[in-house]
Amino acid sequence: MNKFIFVLLLVYNFSYSKKIEGYYITTNNEKYNTVFEIPVGMLSDEINFEAIQFVLKYYDENEKKQKLDLELIFEVGFDYNGEKFVLRKLRNSINLVPNALFDTSYILLRIIKEDIISSYSFSGTSYMVNSNGYGGVGGGGNFYKYGSSILVKKDGTMVDPSTGSFRKKMSEFFSDCPDLVDKINDKVYKRNQIDEVIEYYKVNCYKE
Repeated sequence: MNKFIFVLLLVYNFSYSKKIEGYYITTNNEKYNTVFEIPVGMLSDEINFEAIQFVLKYYDENEKKQKLDLELIFEVGFDYNGEKFVLRKLRNSINLVPNALFDTSYILLRIIKEDIISSYSFSGTSYMVNSNGYGGVGGGGNFYKYGSSILVKKDGTMVDPSTGSFRKKMSEFFSDCPDLVDKINDKVYKRNQIDEVIEYYKVNCYKE
């Protein structure tokens, strides 16, 4: 059994499904009220967002369970435990969740802030090899859950600044702003200064 199967087991193992009323809006701007089947944590009772980022099920008018076709969706929303959650469908252009066994062309991400540079919340599970191990499932490593903020431009270009080379990723993402790229490469801005980077871009570089 490969590593990805174990990730799936980890994602779903401590969750159970709840019927939660909500809505979805299509790419044709048509809104439909529905009931979603959403996994929540057995212990935490919190929404398992990782489990619905690529596959979200709902009940049709005949109360039959269906899978939402993300290609046709613009937005999904629901209330849970007094909190409102809104998820936006985005094209998964940076291959979040590589080597998946299902279609990952589109992804549903929670909206953190919508602006010139919008931010969305992504939840994932990864595998880390222990320094004294050989890796591989059952070997020297552990699965762990993590979250990151995905930055998205108005044209849909996205980046995950939390992993990999910050300077390389952000220089490519802000390639339309040479002054900002210089500051990033000169380490004026670092990974923990994302808000300052975005503000500089908004004030000095963005054009309608």
